[in-house]
Amino acid sequence: MTKSRALRVWPLALIGLWASCGPTLRSEESESVATTEQSTSCRGPDEESADHVWLLQQAAAQTDSDLVANWAGMGFVPVSAEDIVLAGDPTVCASVVQAYNAAADLNPPKDPPVDSLYVIRVGPRYDGFDPAVRAGEFVVHRVFDTTFTHLDTHFR
Repeated sequence: MTKSRALRVWPLALIGLWASCGPTLRSEESESVATTEQSTSCRGPDEESADHVWLLQQAAAQTDSDLVANWAGMGFVPVSAEDIVLAGDPTVCASVVQAYNAAADLNPPKDPPVDSLYVIRVGPRYDGFDPAVRAGEFVVHRVFDTTFTHLDTHFR
């Protein structure tokens, strides 16, 4: 093989090697990322979670005595808007999912088990919900304290 031909073949061999390995490596990396995202119990952030965070922030800001009593009746305590955020800790979300599924046993007919939830931290409480779990037209929300004790089920 002449020197000029060797120079032309070598780059083509590298391109061939990259073409055969590159997409496989990137695909495995993408699958790893996708698997990590799918294996977490946390959902969001997205429009659904942003809407619910906003609604909870609006509810927490109410000063009408009936609305404050309703807030407390759902298991929440007074908090500022800054204390209402989407939870992203996979350990917290997994604990809320486990507690959510356990609390579903309390409500006949039993709600289907869930693998992931939107979990919103409301001060020292967690509001967990899955838009697919409904009571009629309303989404089933379950509220838990920091020990993941079920405090209330409400519908929004």
